[in-house]
Amino acid sequence: MDKPVKISLDIENLSDYDRKETVQLYIHQETASIVQPVKRLIDFTKIAISGHSSQHVEFYINASQLSFYDNIGRSHKESSKIQVYVGTNGVQLLKGKFDFINKRS
Repeated sequence: MDKPVKISLDIENLSDYDRKETVQLYIHQETASIVQPVKRLIDFTKIAISGHSSQHVEFYINASQLSFYDNIGRSHKESSKIQVYVGTNGVQLLKGKFDFINKRS
């Protein structure tokens, strides 16, 4: 993965009140030599959003964020399909997917 993968979305506040939101980015590696979490939080950002407005949010996923450790502490980056989840809580999430190909394996 030479370039980071860009994940972007618009967060909309339909209420009359200004509010703060935490936008969260999770991943799941579909296949790996070690069982991976269903959702692993890899990034988040806090935004302030006015009532009746929307705000554009961008995340970038790089290869180092896709690594994981085995049971003796060695880091691994393995080619796999990566599920991406993004939203303002861990349950109601937008979903996407991309292929990660580790050119060094």
